[in-house]
Amino acid sequence: MRYEVESLEPMILLSAGVTQLEAVHHNGQTFLTWQEDTTIVGEEYHVYRYSEAITADNIGDAELLTLKWGPLDDDTSVHQLAGPGAPSHFVIEDLGSELSDDTGLFVYTTQDGESGNAFYAVTLVVNGVEQALDVSGDALATSVQETAGETAPILVNSVNGGKGRVYTQFMDYKTWNPTFQGYAYNYAVALPADYDPSKDYALKVNLHAYTGSYQFLPQTEYGWQTIELFVDDPGADRGTIHTWWYGFAADHNYRTDGPIPTSGVIENFTEQRVLKAIDEVVANSDFSVDTTRIHAQGHSMGGSGALSLGIRYGDLFAGIYSSEGMTNYAASPGFQNEFVQLWGSQQDNLLIVNNGPHASAIAQYGAGQPEQTGVWNWLNHGEQLLRRRGENIAFLMFGHGKDDTVIDWETQGRPFLAAVEAAGVAFTAEDRDNWSHNWMGFSFAPHNLFSAGYGDLGEWSFKDTSSFLAIANATGSGPVPPTSTGTDFYNLNIEWATSWNAFHDDIVDSTDYYEISVRSTTVNQTASVTPRDFQQFSASAGQTVYWKSVDNNSDQVLQQGQVVVDSDGLITLNSFSVRTGLGSRLILSKSPIDSTSLPRISISDTVAFEGNSGSKFLQLTASLNAPSTQTVSAAFATIAGSATAGEDYTARSGVITFAPGSTSATIDLEVLGDTLTEGDEAFTVRLSDVQNGVISDGEAIVQILNDDTTGGTGTGGTGAGGGTTTGDLSRVVATSDTVLTRSENLNANLGAFEQLSLYTTSSNSRTMLLQFDVDQLSIAPAERAF
Repeated sequence: MRYEVESLEPMILLSAGVTQLEAVHHNGQTFLTWQEDTTIVGEEYHVYRYSEAITADNIGDAELLTLKWGPLDDDTSVHQLAGPGAPSHFVIEDLGSELSDDTGLFVYTTQDGESGNAFYAVTLVVNGVEQALDVSGDALATSVQETAGETAPILVNSVNGGKGRVYTQFMDYKTWNPTFQGYAYNYAVALPADYDPSKDYALKVNLHAYTGSYQFLPQTEYGWQTIELFVDDPGADRGTIHTWWYGFAADHNYRTDGPIPTSGVIENFTEQRVLKAIDEVVANSDFSVDTTRIHAQGHSMGGSGALSLGIRYGDLFAGIYSSEGMTNYAASPGFQNEFVQLWGSQQDNLLIVNNGPHASAIAQYGAGQPEQTGVWNWLNHGEQLLRRRGENIAFLMFGHGKDDTVIDWETQGRPFLAAVEAAGVAFTAEDRDNWSHNWMGFSFAPHNLFSAGYGDLGEWSFKDTSSFLAIANATGSGPVPPTSTGTDFYNLNIEWATSWNAFHDDIVDSTDYYEISVRSTTVNQTASVTPRDFQQFSASAGQTVYWKSVDNNSDQVLQQGQVVVDSDGLITLNSFSVRTGLGSRLILSKSPIDSTSLPRISISDTVAFEGNSGSKFLQLTASLNAPSTQTVSAAFATIAGSATAGEDYTARSGVITFAPGSTSATIDLEVLGDTLTEGDEAFTVRLSDVQNGVISDGEAIVQILNDDTTGGTGTGGTGAGGGTTTGDLSRVVATSDTVLTRSENLNANLGAFEQLSLYTTSSNSRTMLLQFDVDQLSIAPAERAF
């Protein structure tokens, strides 16, 4: 593609133009600098790249790198977002000098497939008109050798022997939207005062609150034995607005098209650079990071960001700690005037795109993908947790003050708990009485598991290479949803044994077998327990898994049974007994565990007649092959087949219970009548989540027989079509409560129309043979059935 370059009047061309163009390439990026034209005020610059030396004759064939967003301003050396410990002008070499005011800067990230020699040129733009290269521009006479690869940040400040540092990262201009905040951002790193490079440290990602910025510290705060990463989300103090740690419009030109995007997509730009900063710290040979202990924390907007990262990037984060964070941005009474500048209106609900490192698992929710999602839906964490419950989600620790009206508890904190529990996500939480919008401390962290018993999270112990438990409906926790008064805690008195919390044996996690010990630190409890993040154990949706609970204090078997892996691949054990002391041992196995001694549950197929209106109720019987000394239970649910819930039957689910000594229990079902002439239909009742028993036959087919007919009636053997009919009779149908039969394969059901019909059937249909008016029908007593 050729670009037309237009010249100004000759008197303008007397300007100094662009001079001293230089290019330096390192770590996958080329840094272009030039001497700006100081004889003109408000001038702009275009940048070109080509595979051969750029001249006035071939510049139209070169790639115009500034085409999409327009020419660069005359202040490209100024770091508009510079924060604590950072120079006001850019530095392009580690601990190098700041660029001057009249130096132009452009950083190009070499794309995949572009490695090799490249030439650059910069032209002058005055009053919107680009000047000719050979008059006022400058071009490289020799090429620069470029290599595509991972980029690295520039170290711009270092104190205390390198224990406190500030870095600048230049994002990929070609894939970024620089019209919002530019494309360069700072972050800081702090090391412990006694940092030992031979030791691996947890990485704590600190996300600041609204109106804040990253911290620049000489060393890790509070003596924490961790490496701290302070990332930045600039706000009003630097002439912009916070992105709430997510991102902004990818296609909207904020400079020329107004403050609110109305089309295009919303991209996770801020998440991309935060995750890139993590990768850069991990890759830096000066730092020794234990990548199994990466975690994030923050308060308010920072808590919002920490929560988002844990929910979306469970493969990277072991856990997060969120004090009073946002959970449903659309429902927030505040900040909406800024949200629309980032993401557009709720009415438009622009689609998202998730790119960058670690985003492959959530790329499917982006525009053009099978599960494309609007940004306001994506920013509803409760909705997304339920939708994505089968994906890898970090351990969440979150809290909220019940008097908080800044990030409103009624719309953010209060509703969130129900969604988290329903999603089977691992969490602890606190909803605090008489608490407004202030940092909540570390009161809702299970410290034995996460910080080696210390009262903060400075000594982060929890590793993402270990399975963990999601607890819900614990009898020792607060109500869901929480009440308006009083302080409620959730799951803080339940913990499990690990190598660093060794109150009992460590987790056993193999392909076919799994064990974990869990205990209550207060009183015996019951809870729904869902193991998360299996390292080896694997079971597919619909597969039956055998389980057992053993009291570690006495080796007594407390519970055992079967559970069916749900459609999201999760295994949940309801009403699991969590003991004190040494706790309870949960055992999962793909093969039966001592199942020969357990009673076996079965349910049988049944038939129901639909009727013409209203409901017909029937009971499905579940049986044990032998009585048990324990209470046996199983969950049941109706599953649609050719019959449709709400039209042909009423959907039902629940739990059946066999008291000790009992061998039968019933499931109440409801069939809905109609007058439609249709084929027979069926639905299934399925058992799952068995406790203290095993399933022998866990599915029953309920066949709904249609009793609506068409055609004429006759007496004394007259067929529906009016002639004599012969055939094998398989069913006699009428519409009353009297039953009669002539043989084992004849059934009759007398009803409201006072008619009796005889049918013959094939594999998938039936044909009415005879239909009698009951008052004309004579039946011998010996032929009646009971």
